[in-house]
Amino acid sequence: MPISSLIVRTQDGRENHVAVAVSALDGADASVADPGSSNVVVITETTSKQQDTQIWELISALPGVVSVSLAYHNFEDLLEGDA
Repeated sequence: MPISSLIVRTQDGRENHVAVAVSALDGADASVADPGSSNVVVITETTSKQQDTQIWELISALPGVVSVSLAYHNFEDLLEGDA
């Protein structure tokens, strides 16, 4: 089960909209890092590497997202065939 922490940089003033949109995705939770910072902290918990990649792509495509940076990724419990 991949677990990741992401920092999502948003356009100025869009951080709350992005946090709400990310939190609506299955397997993701988001919160604004600091009000006015344009950064959203995201935690994802998925069942496979493929689903993990898909959720990152969905987040990257959301309106108002400038960039997505990986802060932490744990996948050590994946089976060899899942990687």
